[in-house]
Amino acid sequence: MKTTTSHPILADLVAGTSPTPERRLMLAVLDDAIRVLETQPYGSRARRLRAETDRWLAADEREWPYSYVNVCDGLGIDPARLRTRVDAACALRSAA
Repeated sequence: MKTTTSHPILADLVAGTSPTPERRLMLAVLDDAIRVLETQPYGSRARRLRAETDRWLAADEREWPYSYVNVCDGLGIDPARLRTRVDAACALRSAA
């Protein structure tokens, strides 16, 4: 999938997928979540957003159409594999 907003963590995971509007939206949701988690939260609103994003990424629920697991499934991404990548990237960023 070729988009200008795709985070490097997602690049090889979505390579070769069809860029339908639904898939672009799902990719944008994941891209935004990763960027939120990589950013140092300043202020109560940013900390709350980060906490919500952490919970979204950790949840295995399927009830909501844009739950983390459903978004990953829609893009053909293994949710556990992406969680591992995001966790590693965030750990590296906070160690720097």
